[in-house]
Amino acid sequence: MNKYLIYLLGLNIVTNGIAFVPRMLIEARYDNLIASILIASVFGVLTIYIYSNAMNHFPEQSLPDILRSYTHKAFYTPYLMFLGFMWFVAGSLTLLVFVKITARFISPDTDTIYVLFFYLILVVFGALLKSMRLLYAVEFIMLMCVPLIIIILIKAYTNQSISWDSIRIVATHYNDMPSVTAISAAFYAYLGFSNIVVFNKNINTKVRKRDLLLIGTFGVGSLITTAIVPIGLQGIDWVDQLLYPWITTSDSLRIEFAFIERVIYIFVLLYIAFSTLSITVHWHVSINLVKPIMKKKLFKLKRDQVLTILFIIVTIFGNRYLNEENIFMLGEMWIMTLVPANLIGVLVILWMVSKQKKKAA
Repeated sequence: MNKYLIYLLGLNIVTNGIAFVPRMLIEARYDNLIASILIASVFGVLTIYIYSNAMNHFPEQSLPDILRSYTHKAFYTPYLMFLGFMWFVAGSLTLLVFVKITARFISPDTDTIYVLFFYLILVVFGALLKSMRLLYAVEFIMLMCVPLIIIILIKAYTNQSISWDSIRIVATHYNDMPSVTAISAAFYAYLGFSNIVVFNKNINTKVRKRDLLLIGTFGVGSLITTAIVPIGLQGIDWVDQLLYPWITTSDSLRIEFAFIERVIYIFVLLYIAFSTLSITVHWHVSINLVKPIMKKKLFKLKRDQVLTILFIIVTIFGNRYLNEENIFMLGEMWIMTLVPANLIGVLVILWMVSKQKKKAA
């Protein structure tokens, strides 16, 4: 499996651990959470295998290129608009969450609009890069930051205050019905692969069957950790009251011999780096999905400039009028649409493969 595909998968799996997914998983702690994660993982791994290998039939082509070759404009225009919207929402909601996190935990005296502008400068610069350069940035940040995340997870699992009884209570609900909400939230962790709708132009997206076990093991381990560590360290009864379970959990950890003793500062800075990168990838994909169906120039501006300005305006309005609960509500609603949306995506790309075979026959 191509290393950049691994980085895109890993980025999404790691980033899911702080915003919407932890709360949705924790809320299902009494609803057979483990089965929900396993069901989502099976569906996620199968989707990766089918979609990535289907895209591999169209080397060096993005999804817009494929759709324009095999479908009518009346189909691919609204479909690409829908996909572009989904990727834009993914980036914007994550951006709004991390503006609130930064204002709350890093710089409480700074107005959120200034924090937002700081992030927008980074995200816009990255989103307008060429795809291969952005992949290089993903590789660099993943290699630099993942080892520190692993150290924090080791500290969490070896913490003397962790309540294994609380974790065992979660496991005792194996007879209950799995939660649809938890399945949708867990499935989100596997969606890093879907960025190949644009990056298929730059990398080989073929996934071998032996790669699936590695992806599934890493995904299940990450999702279980996302849920059970806050439950173990905060207690099963009231952990669902926390707005940011992992940030509160990281504040209960200490690294005695490090230059920064409180883990929360390292943790928040690491996840700001991961999330800024994830937002950048989402906006980059959104721009490159919608750009091919636009006029080359609009109001004397290039297509990517028009889209970037639109993204900035909408995000500024979101920051102005949405509070944290509103953002989380919208985020959870968006996550609930991912399973049907990806099922449609798989059916569309398989349809393109069948059209290619008929054309070649």
